[in-house]
Amino acid sequence: MSHIAYLAPDPEMLERARTAFHPAHDDIRLAEGLLDEGLKTARALLDEGVEVIIARGGTAAMLKAAGLDLILVEIPYSGFDLIRAVREASRFGRRIGMVAFPSMFTEVACLGPILDVELRTYPIAGRQEAERQIRRAFQEGMDVVMGGVTTGQTARALGLAHVVIQTGPGALVLAAEEAKRIQVARNEEKVKTSILRRASTTGHQASFVFDDVLGASPQVRRTIETAKRYARTGSAVLIQGETGTGKEVFAQSIHNASARAQGPFVAINCAALPAQILESELFGYVAGAFTGASLKGKAGLFELAHGGTLFLDEIAEIDPPTQGKLLRVLQEKKVMRLGGDRVVPVDVRIIAASNRNLKEMVDAGGFRADLYFRLNVLLLRLHPLRERREDVGALARMFLLQHRSGRALPLAPEALETLRGYGWPGNIRELNNVMERLVALHDRGPVTAPMIRQALGDAPGGEAPAEGPFAEIQRALQATRGRQGAAAKLLGISRSTLWRRMKLG
Repeated sequence: MSHIAYLAPDPEMLERARTAFHPAHDDIRLAEGLLDEGLKTARALLDEGVEVIIARGGTAAMLKAAGLDLILVEIPYSGFDLIRAVREASRFGRRIGMVAFPSMFTEVACLGPILDVELRTYPIAGRQEAERQIRRAFQEGMDVVMGGVTTGQTARALGLAHVVIQTGPGALVLAAEEAKRIQVARNEEKVKTSILRRASTTGHQASFVFDDVLGASPQVRRTIETAKRYARTGSAVLIQGETGTGKEVFAQSIHNASARAQGPFVAINCAALPAQILESELFGYVAGAFTGASLKGKAGLFELAHGGTLFLDEIAEIDPPTQGKLLRVLQEKKVMRLGGDRVVPVDVRIIAASNRNLKEMVDAGGFRADLYFRLNVLLLRLHPLRERREDVGALARMFLLQHRSGRALPLAPEALETLRGYGWPGNIRELNNVMERLVALHDRGPVTAPMIRQALGDAPGGEAPAEGPFAEIQRALQATRGRQGAAAKLLGISRSTLWRRMKLG
């Protein structure tokens, strides 16, 4: 879905824009609305993720005055638009009154002598003023009035001669190009800001907020609203979603929107460590607790997260004995270091995440039911990219912009269709990787469908890539020439998880 929309004042201008924007700017959304209706439509567009709105005349003035959180690209009347309107109006007589919003008066003053007409201006600030100024113009001897759609509609109702100034295709295209330049600059600034929200963090802190969540589809917006509600509570949250759907982004965002935002955010990938090391990381240990242990002992992540949030990623990979010890800490809100006999009270909110269905694991005996119900107080399901394909185009463009240091790389329509038709088993992470690979292979546009298929690693026959976790691993191994460590890093998982999934595949 495009983040740019054109707000036309009437059906005629809507169709004129549709023709002018084809095919170079077909991605710009088209909507209709004049003045109050335009303001109402603009608010709805903002709710749907639109950030830049192109408008003209009174509607543009009303949007500006409303103070909406948007970027407004205002279309002024060009000299050609005014000349065409004056010539049409001169058929009614040489005395022409321009009844319009002040922003429309650019370049008007010099046209009278050039076109051998008498041209007077009658500024208006709203629909109610239009009738008064139109009547005044005719009382002062004007033969015809011209202006925007509001002037045309009012004069028509009064049965008076009028001409509506039409915005030509040239002005529409210039506005579209300006809107896209602004959008590119805005996206580049977002990328830079995000890289700076992350570079400045030190220690156990959460850097992501809900504005960092990628996508504007209805599914994403609903998930964000649910997560914001969860953030207001102190209950445990279980985030379930496939690889690459942004589970940690949501976990950090929930923490930063909660009452614990000033406390620590401590995260651990439970699949990245063997069981004994995972226990020592979670619960800590006293001096000499085991061979190789620090002589000073070490505080565990529960203690480090006191007053804040502990994020347990890939919770499904914890072995049964560690599950039991974790359950005891959650129930008692106390932790005992390995090898020690002193109990330490801890105040920690738990956010757990898994790319596997924990309920199915419980039913199969692979995960403790009591721990599952302790973690699954508030459930947040993240939609895979294949269930919100309308986000693919916008995300692809953003990643291309990021990997090309703010320089846009256009996507041909058939390339966009190829991206939307792919299953994305690695979700947003895989899409980002593919766009980075695409920039490495083809740094000039436009990007075509064959380029996309090459970046996806298609077979020479052009068939769609196989889907599923094992197929994803195969592609990662192919991209890294069989190096398992590099493949695991590309997929965002540990080497042990990669080996386990290869064995199951």
